Parts: sequence; structure tokens; C-alpha cells
Amino acid sequence: MLSVMIFCPRTREPVYTGIETDEASFARLPRVLCRTGCPVCGRQHPWTNREAWLTTGGWLSPDESSRAPVAPLKRVA
Repeated sequence: MLSVMIFCPRTREPVYTGIETDEASFARLPRVLCRTGCPVCGRQHPWTNREAWLTTGGWLSPDESSRAPVAPLKRVA
């Protein structure tokens, strides 16, 4: 399973949404508004699958993935 990640809009830190899924299921999701409680800033952040990405491990941002030897990321457009 892959972890669905978003950015905290206040700190730009990656935040785990608590959702695990596979690529095919994530790609089929309709664009609906979700909310995730942020452990970084303590606020609720609204997001859709357009702002999210999938990671196989760790909480790396898409920019950090190029520096990571493992935990490749797939950015969902």
C-alpha cells in the first residue's frame, strides 16, 4: 500500500493524511474535498487528490525524492 501525502500550507512540510491506497484506486478517486488534521501546525487542511501525492515509505516531499535512495514518490497531477 502507498501513503497519501499533502503539504502543510503554513510550513510547506509534508503531512501524512492517514490514507493508504494503491495507485489505480487513487487515480480513480473523484475530486472531492478532504480534510486532514496537521501534526505540524495543528490545523485542519482541506485538500483534493490534485494536491496530493503517493509515497511508498517515509514522509518525503516530491522534491526530496530525488535525494532519497529508496522511497520513490509518484506525484499525482
